[in-house]
Amino acid sequence: MKYPAQIFPHPTAFSDHIELYKRVFEQLQKDFYPYLSDQKLEPISSDAIFLVMEKIVHELISSYPDRLQQILYRVDLRQHELDKCFSNGLLQADQLIVSIVKREALKVWLRANPT
Repeated sequence: MKYPAQIFPHPTAFSDHIELYKRVFEQLQKDFYPYLSDQKLEPISSDAIFLVMEKIVHELISSYPDRLQQILYRVDLRQHELDKCFSNGLLQADQLIVSIVKREALKVWLRANPT
């Protein structure tokens, strides 16, 4: 799936988009510990973030759904965002990945722009 790059906020508090992507990935590593702890982000891009997250989220959905639920609590994904990830009672993994990355990017941006 092609993921939307515009979910990342404008990197006003960062030197460039690369710095923002690094910080978002670090936040994902923190919240998805230990599943992302040994992952590298190369090249540093929004597409690379989504590719890594696809692999991890699909693995968690198929093998560790209870663990995924705990991680979503850490990510602090709002209920209305989580509800958008379900269609006819089935989890839409691509929408879940977008919601997770969007929330993590917002957390990083808010910490860098505390006003």
